[in-house]
Amino acid sequence: MKLMKQDEILTGGELCLFALTGILTGLIITAYKSGLKVLSGLMRQLLTFTQNNPLYSWLFVLALLLIGLIVYLLTLHDPDSLGSGIPVLYALIDRKKKNKWQRTLPLRFITSLLTVGSGLTLGREGPSVQMGGLVGQGVRELYAKEAEPRYFIGAGAGAALAVAFNAPFAGICFSLEEMIKRFNKKAVCGSIVTVFFAVIASDCLLPNVPLLQAVPKFQILSLRQYFIVALIGILAGLSGCLFNFLILNSNFLYRYLPRQFVLPFTLIALLILCDPRLFGVGENMLEYSLKENVGLTTLIYFYLMKLLLLALAFGINVPGGTLVPLLVSGALLGNIYGTLLANLGQIDSSMIFFFVLLGMCGHFAAIVRTPLTAIILVWEISGGALAYMLCLVLVSLLAYVTAEFLRVPPFYEYLYDKMLQSLPATGETPASTLKS
Repeated sequence: MKLMKQDEILTGGELCLFALTGILTGLIITAYKSGLKVLSGLMRQLLTFTQNNPLYSWLFVLALLLIGLIVYLLTLHDPDSLGSGIPVLYALIDRKKKNKWQRTLPLRFITSLLTVGSGLTLGREGPSVQMGGLVGQGVRELYAKEAEPRYFIGAGAGAALAVAFNAPFAGICFSLEEMIKRFNKKAVCGSIVTVFFAVIASDCLLPNVPLLQAVPKFQILSLRQYFIVALIGILAGLSGCLFNFLILNSNFLYRYLPRQFVLPFTLIALLILCDPRLFGVGENMLEYSLKENVGLTTLIYFYLMKLLLLALAFGINVPGGTLVPLLVSGALLGNIYGTLLANLGQIDSSMIFFFVLLGMCGHFAAIVRTPLTAIILVWEISGGALAYMLCLVLVSLLAYVTAEFLRVPPFYEYLYDKMLQSLPATGETPASTLKS
């Protein structure tokens, strides 16, 4: 029997530290979600006021400009609090860089709260994952310096994703598949314990409800209908490649423009004022087909505009995540595809939301390149219906294979490689990276 390496042996003390990591992560991410709800509500009230009183539209623009200025000043000397933050965790796990979690954790909390809560097309999950990973880093440095960092950082990151999405199984899968990238006793048990205590701590403060509610029961597909399911998998793979290409190269929008946050915040504020439906990350767009669905042209418009708004924010490295934006884009793609099929008489309109779920799953698998996490996440946030699990597996696999065939790099791995190229020999992120 093969013996486990010393760093793979799980001790009782480490089990307690994983539990502590989970509790702290659950409390911090829950506070972050609550803060976002408050700030987003205030900004939406301001937007409504300016819509009813056009002469005061400048107030909304001014509010976003002030937020942009505050965030810029806060992140000026800590590039690790910019962007989504997930590549920073990769570097910490691989010991490629050093990080002062005592500084980055509160800065990430505040800056992401301001940017995501202000109405930009940015998600809370990426920053949440980094904060969870930094909690794991802090617990390890304080109480278990000899432990392998990947286990605590990876477990904390997975626990944060579990709390952010209210999806514990997806958090465990993300921890193992994307962060730790090992499958042994310490990785599995550590992740499970951390996620469990994080969810319990979160549930004590906020109710744990699925991201998507009132999901209808879908009819069973016949074998001949699996062709249209396979096609959405390929389309999601192609759309994921487009997403990666546009967002990862979005800095070209500012090649000849100032690098401060003034310009993107101004442009985004003006676009939101022109169409208030573009406010925020767009979670409400996930359920369009469950209510009074918008037309095909409008869906295509939203799909393109959400890509543009994300590119405007991501191109300047504004603090915020891309996980929910990529799910929203995938949902819009699925809605477009399902609406087109319904218009052609191939499916009943009640089945459109089924393709929304498939689009989300395929987009996640193609962009992040974690097919298992994509399957579990969509299954979990939609209430856990097992009837369409095989379709999720098929779409996730085809989207993944399509992206791999086209040789488009995985989103976060590309950002990680780019970050490593900018690191000096000391492993510290240079301040100049803020302007790149």
